[in-house]
Amino acid sequence: MDHQDWKPVYVYLDKKSKDAEKNKNISKKSPNKEQKMEEKIENCEKLKVKVTPVEIGRDIQKKRTELKLTQKDLAQKVNVTPKVILEIEAGKAKHNPQLIVKIKRFLKL
Repeated sequence: MDHQDWKPVYVYLDKKSKDAEKNKNISKKSPNKEQKMEEKIENCEKLKVKVTPVEIGRDIQKKRTELKLTQKDLAQKVNVTPKVILEIEAGKAKHNPQLIVKIKRFLKL
């Protein structure tokens, strides 16, 4: 074992250069998913859900009552739950143009 050198070697690095190196690595990174989500949350305008207008709901309700249908009957005819019809008529449902067209076609609006 005479051919091996077992003398300890010490490497010193000052704190300033460590901090500068960390900051350099952080600034080069692109924003990750969490940071992008935070930016979207700050810009809430883009995250708003479009709801069905109240006027459409009133028209549907008016025509439905003229035909003497309950919300449950209409829901069965267009193959949705009665809760969906209730939300559409109240103007609280998420906007689903295909469903609105289907209801209007059934009610002949």
